[in-house]
Amino acid sequence: RAAIVIAEIAIAFVVLVGAGLVLKGYRHLTAIPSGFAPENVLTMQLSLPSERYPDDGQRLEFFQSVRDRMQRLPGVVAVSSVSNLPMTGSHQRGTVYVEGSPAPEPGSRDYSLNRQVQPGYFQLMGIPFIQGRDFDANVTADATPVVIVDESFAKRYWPSGSALGKRIKYGAPDSPWPWMEVVGVVGDTRHFALDTPIEQGIYRPLVQEPTRSQTLLVKAVSEPLEIVDRLRQEVWSVDPNLPVYDIKTMDQVISATYWSRAAQLWLLNTFSAVALLLAAFGVYGVVAYSVAQRNREFGLRMALGARRESIGLLVVAQVTRLAAAGTACGLLVAVVLMRYASSMFFQVSALDAVTYLMAAALISLVAIAAGYFPARRAARLDPVTVMNFE
Repeated sequence: RAAIVIAEIAIAFVVLVGAGLVLKGYRHLTAIPSGFAPENVLTMQLSLPSERYPDDGQRLEFFQSVRDRMQRLPGVVAVSSVSNLPMTGSHQRGTVYVEGSPAPEPGSRDYSLNRQVQPGYFQLMGIPFIQGRDFDANVTADATPVVIVDESFAKRYWPSGSALGKRIKYGAPDSPWPWMEVVGVVGDTRHFALDTPIEQGIYRPLVQEPTRSQTLLVKAVSEPLEIVDRLRQEVWSVDPNLPVYDIKTMDQVISATYWSRAAQLWLLNTFSAVALLLAAFGVYGVVAYSVAQRNREFGLRMALGARRESIGLLVVAQVTRLAAAGTACGLLVAVVLMRYASSMFFQVSALDAVTYLMAAALISLVAIAAGYFPARRAARLDPVTVMNFE
């Protein structure tokens, strides 16, 4: 019986350590700054069919009309759009040449993320401007091509100077693409997931580089999901046949990038609760049975002058031995197993001492709590009644 209880405690300890390490890694992950503010931001995907919107002017007119209509709705703070929404895996990469830099070697690839946005995107998403300005009303399809770069891009190509006024272009120095003037530098954002490195990128005004697909972004005063129906109606008032899909809050978009870690945490927490419950019942059952078997011994001890507190301490000592033996066995197993499962623990050592100590403390508390009632029952035995019964 004692061996089974020790095994139960050991298993509970191992699962608790695993859950603790995953929880600590999960907290580290969710504390990583994304570079933008997702609160009260709703996203919805729109893709314009080429047969109904064959030219750039029609596409721009559609997105501008939808933006203006949504902006007038009560409860809406701001509206904008982006071609590739962060944290969704959707992306465009391309080679970029910086004026004045050495020509790239043949076959070399220097990629940057490329996104097309409507005015107000950076303010809506809470992406700070480090230098320069946003795309304004002077940015038109026929105006000088302009671009906004992120901080990583600026630090790489102009580490000791300002990026404003510099020129870049797609492709190689002799590519047919026009030169684009840098008018602003914004903060870095994590585009793929919180646990992936930041990639350098550029932003182009939608009016100068139209796309058929855009993700509309709506900043609401409060819960944005409450105004979804009204937002749909505004889209359909411009084009009643256009599907509006993939509607999510920005918080949901971010959460989807680490759902697997959240699932691991939920699963391990469930196993931990079950293992602790089994260990508690095991300790209680073994100690209660032991107390029943030792009634005569306890009665004799008290008849010979033993204090009730000392009888209770005898039972507590038994509980402590069981907990210590189970924890020691669990520690040996956990040290080996956690090394193999280290990929589950984001930025946390598989031998994190604090997690092991907390697991041991919790196991001890559960064991003592399970042994409390048998110890209390032993301390309240009436020696006369026990002796007469025996």
